Amino acid sequence: MSAVPGTTRQSAVPAEAIDLLPVAAYVSDRDGNILRFNEAAMSLWGRRPRPGEHQETFCGAFRLFRADGSPMAPRDTPMARMLRDGQPLRNAEMWIERPNGRRVFSVVNIDPVRSARGQLTGAISCFQDITGRKEAEDALRRHRTMLRAQERHFRSMLEALPLALYTTDADGRITFFNEAAVRLWGVRPALGSRDCSGSWRLCWPDGREMDRDETPLAVSLREGRRVTGTETVIERPDGRRVPCTPYPMLLRNDFGEVMGAVNVLVDITHRKQSEERLHLLINELNHRVKNALATVQSIAALTMRDGECDTHYELFEARLGALSRAHELLARHNWAGATLGSLLSQELAPYREAGRPRFRVRGTEVPLGAPAALALAMIFHELATNAAKYGALSNSDGLVEVIWEIQSREGVNWLAMDWIERDGPRVSPPARRGFGSRLIERNVTGQLGGRLVYEHPAEGVRCRLELPLRVEAPAVS
Repeated sequence: MSAVPGTTRQSAVPAEAIDLLPVAAYVSDRDGNILRFNEAAMSLWGRRPRPGEHQETFCGAFRLFRADGSPMAPRDTPMARMLRDGQPLRNAEMWIERPNGRRVFSVVNIDPVRSARGQLTGAISCFQDITGRKEAEDALRRHRTMLRAQERHFRSMLEALPLALYTTDADGRITFFNEAAVRLWGVRPALGSRDCSGSWRLCWPDGREMDRDETPLAVSLREGRRVTGTETVIERPDGRRVPCTPYPMLLRNDFGEVMGAVNVLVDITHRKQSEERLHLLINELNHRVKNALATVQSIAALTMRDGECDTHYELFEARLGALSRAHELLARHNWAGATLGSLLSQELAPYREAGRPRFRVRGTEVPLGAPAALALAMIFHELATNAAKYGALSNSDGLVEVIWEIQSREGVNWLAMDWIERDGPRVSPPARRGFGSRLIERNVTGQLGGRLVYEHPAEGVRCRLELPLRVEAPAVS
């Protein structure tokens, strides 16, 4: 037992004790000559020093280096320092180079060995290979450095974005925002604020104030789903309101758990202004077209109302009215188009009778572009007018059946529609083709690129239209 803490009596370290230690160890004399070492030490050094051999490094290793990789002078080795100072040395780290050039990282603990009188007679050194731990620490340090660099790069990218962007944790506390968000909000919120939005105040498009729990991001975090298609209005401290569209996206870990969210805010002020200007222009255009149609109608009335021209004027006025009604239908949908059902219903409306079925209409709704809607409006008008004058709508028992379906032919969708008249006066083919027949044919084959079959069986007129459906025809809400 040592007489002084941190010292060891020479008699307390017999050769057998060195071999029993679970770590590499060796014993040196007062001058640093190696007296004994165990198998673990020889394995770590990668060599077998001769007992009593004085090493320049005061160690059985081939060469020593500091923890930073710089060469270690003999007088600076842990054993040399301990023998010089006589003080125990704890957890010194260094690189041990083996004769084959491979280096291992080691942690060293050295205790002095003293005589019964307390004189320093040598030292015992225990050292352990911690290369794996060192490499793991270095890898972790490099990984952290890389992550910090990536984070700086990522933040720089987010700051460079012209779009307002911010992130939150799973509880809605703001963890990051870029300068574009500050410019949009008109205020710089404190990080960690828990309101799912950095704006001073949020409103609905109709001006009502939006509760913080109603924001798209708050709903996404609460319900674990993405909320899109919502418009909000950001009110700044100066009172200015900015319409925007939020795009929140949840951030999840490998287990699918929500860890936070990122929200992109798109300022749609210019879009709203453009929509308003477009709406005003469309209203002005619709007004002017209606005025133009009214002017044409007035000119026709003054020109044709002269005895024998009255009949021609009535036909012209009716056709102009059909065109005007189709125009109004399209105007209600901002000229995006109309559906076949709504167009047909509008043209047949003047001939419907309360309590008496005059029409049977079957078919799925088909969206039509504006040009097709105007052409079909004129076709339906001519068919209905002829039926009212000479066909199934000219008596009290007649019936008109309109059926259509979509057929696919060689990758192209076709609208196949049948106009069938029943229970009207007996029909015979006309002696000559009138203007209405020519108008229908010109619209079907010329303007719409379709096919027309117009028949006059005795039981009633039958008209079959086959029209290619254009993929650009927009859907109508």
